[in-house]
Amino acid sequence: MKLLIIDSQAIYQEIVTWCADSKGLTSYVASDFNAAWEAFKELEPNIVVVDSIIDGGSAFELVRKIKKESGDRFCPVIFLSSNLDDFTMNNCFRCGGDDFIPKPFNEVLFNTRLSTHVKHASVVQELYRKNRDLTFYHKKTEVEHSMAKQVLSHAQRHNDSDDKFLQVTRLSATSFNGDIALVKKRLDGCRLVFVGDFTGHGLAASIGALPVTQVFFDSVEQQLPLQTIVSEINRVLYEVLPVHMFCAGYLLFITPSGEVTYWGGGMPDGLITNGTKTDRFSSNHVPLGVLSDTEFDDSVDSFYIDHSQTVFIATDGANELQNEQDVMLGDENLERLFVDSFNECKLMSDAHSLLVDKIINYKGLKTQKDDITLLLYRRETFS
Repeated sequence: MKLLIIDSQAIYQEIVTWCADSKGLTSYVASDFNAAWEAFKELEPNIVVVDSIIDGGSAFELVRKIKKESGDRFCPVIFLSSNLDDFTMNNCFRCGGDDFIPKPFNEVLFNTRLSTHVKHASVVQELYRKNRDLTFYHKKTEVEHSMAKQVLSHAQRHNDSDDKFLQVTRLSATSFNGDIALVKKRLDGCRLVFVGDFTGHGLAASIGALPVTQVFFDSVEQQLPLQTIVSEINRVLYEVLPVHMFCAGYLLFITPSGEVTYWGGGMPDGLITNGTKTDRFSSNHVPLGVLSDTEFDDSVDSFYIDHSQTVFIATDGANELQNEQDVMLGDENLERLFVDSFNECKLMSDAHSLLVDKIINYKGLKTQKDDITLLLYRRETFS
């Protein structure tokens, strides 16, 4: 740690140097305004000791320049002065001085005051260092997150866009979404849909989307049976995920004629409504990635929808969403919002947008704690 002494009197230069040496500081001496200013810029000392009267200029103006030059860098200034009047002391502190010691001074007192400033400067230096480290790691994390987002986006590049028959919205609790929604229509007109919810949220949860995405789109291309697809997704996740992670999900195979075959594990009930009557379909299995190949149950269920009906699937972030009074939305209220949105809009895309707005309005200013994925599907019509 460096200490700059600015004083024209040799005796005080020696006394302060001796005190600095006893504290393990490296001291430098300047006798006038210009020499002091050049020394400060060159040396960037950690502490400055300056007499209130110096040759070649004003000590108060010099300290103002020192404080301005220091910027965010902490550099305490200790004034020494044989003038003890209020005017001098006031100027010492108004120009940026941090301490004032009258001349002649007691060496014990000066050492005590110097020790305090050394400790203070050391603490601030450490805080600055940690802040620089945090800034570096924050920027590094931002870059890594950007790369991860690009990888995830690239992996899902084959995902079908929303259309007038199928709409998906994903509301993230953080910059990364631990939910996944994959949709692909095959050449024969059948749709394959996967809605998944990985344990937790954020980057760690979203990483699981990579192997699922690969299996999903490979299976579409090969037109594999639903049971084969879900078994393969489970096998991959069982192998790659840590023991505390899994993926709740629905995998649906939808034909143009309205037949829906599905596998569900660990998810809230799905809904089917025509506006007046609402039915449920359940997720009866354990989540994906929990059981080994030999234990996994790939049995599927099915239902039929006509042109008046709409299917609704939501991850548990929706029914567990809290409002500003810490009240959860719940299954019944979520169903009511869905049915009301269905009845208020003719177009499914409008109903979907209205439902999203209703959910967001319910949350208000409350912080969202979990990712939310909403999917609506209405049976396609062919002319």
